[in-house]
Amino acid sequence: MITYLSLFLVPILATVLPIKFNENSNKALLICFTTICAILIGFKYQVGGDWGVYEKYVIGANAVNLSAMLSTNDPGFMILLWISSYLGLGQSGVNLFCSSIFMYGVYKICKNQPLPWLALVIAFPYLITVVGFGYTRQSMTIGLLFLVYCSWIEDKKFSKIKIISLFLFGFLFHKSILIFSPIIFLQKKGLIVNKFLIAIFLPIVLFLSYYYFSYIQMIWKFYVVQSQLHTTISENHQRSISYGSSIRSYLNIPAILLFFLFFKNFKIFEDRRLLVVCSLISISFIFLTPYGSTLFDRLGLYLIVFQLLIYSRIPLFFKYTQIKQLYIYVITSLYLLIFLIWFNYANSSIAWKPYQIVFFKPTYYQNSYILSDEVLDFNVSQAIEQLEKYKLLIDKYGSENVFNINNSDDVLSGSEEVLKNYDINKLLRKDKIFKY
Repeated sequence: MITYLSLFLVPILATVLPIKFNENSNKALLICFTTICAILIGFKYQVGGDWGVYEKYVIGANAVNLSAMLSTNDPGFMILLWISSYLGLGQSGVNLFCSSIFMYGVYKICKNQPLPWLALVIAFPYLITVVGFGYTRQSMTIGLLFLVYCSWIEDKKFSKIKIISLFLFGFLFHKSILIFSPIIFLQKKGLIVNKFLIAIFLPIVLFLSYYYFSYIQMIWKFYVVQSQLHTTISENHQRSISYGSSIRSYLNIPAILLFFLFFKNFKIFEDRRLLVVCSLISISFIFLTPYGSTLFDRLGLYLIVFQLLIYSRIPLFFKYTQIKQLYIYVITSLYLLIFLIWFNYANSSIAWKPYQIVFFKPTYYQNSYILSDEVLDFNVSQAIEQLEKYKLLIDKYGSENVFNINNSDDVLSGSEEVLKNYDINKLLRKDKIFKY
């Protein structure tokens, strides 16, 4: 807890203390803080709920070639895995790449707020600690979405091309970003939607949705059908429920109320239309979450930025300094309380304890095996998932130098069926310094 709390104290103290910095000093401090966060996230070790999953992915990346990685549903992330594994950087290389993009997005969006340190106070408990330290792929796509937002606000030359490029790049890593693509059609003033972006980007979205339709069906089954809070275990024994999803969806309610209370005041900001859309989406998620807890919980991570944009701007609307300071103290105390409650009482928080750091330390697996192209044939996602089963199979049969599974009288498991017509020694090679 010391590591996380020490980090959190930086934006807290910068927010509540009466010390004020000039613009350049403040910018330098923001860069230093977000850089430290990116490094700590990048070099984390056995931290976060998805650590074990990505560990298997990195091991599996050693078992396939680059062309196989291109055939997966998330080719961008799989290529990153393969490159990091090939260079011997392992998970640290992947995490550092993703955390750099994520924290750069956080830096950009906080820097542009009236009170950037208050924005970081709001972002730290869940967005940085839980998402940044825990969800490697999605944190990166959230960072990319923040960069899309900043480009949309700046509206400089080639901003539209930059926005489309960032969306497509994010799609290669996590397809959930595609759901929020219609938001970029909004215009800050004049016509509600941008006809140019619709003409260019909408056909791309429709094509990708059609091309990955079977994948979308699978995601729907896992994230919606099997994650309904009102079903019982007897009704569905294969469930993927996010039990804290409802509580997390409620956290946007105070921000929504404040936004509509000060709706006229928000006219000074160019993103008021976007905030209206985000508030309506947040309200719909409150009612939809019980029917697909995991899906709407994961999508709700993108909407944490709504709290950041609302709470960090409200102090501008108060006439009296005392009320402004009281508001800042209340918001800071609230998010410190949220952090302490989650860290000490959430069931999932154990995966974040203790924080450990490793700088590109390679892990060596003695007598490990690399799967050949022929045996994979290539369903690389399935191969990565079943790699441990293959390892058990090799441990079982590998002692015979010319052993063929067809000669065995044993009942073959699903993994053994894949190899039943092959000579193991022709399909697998031993690598005594199998590292990642």
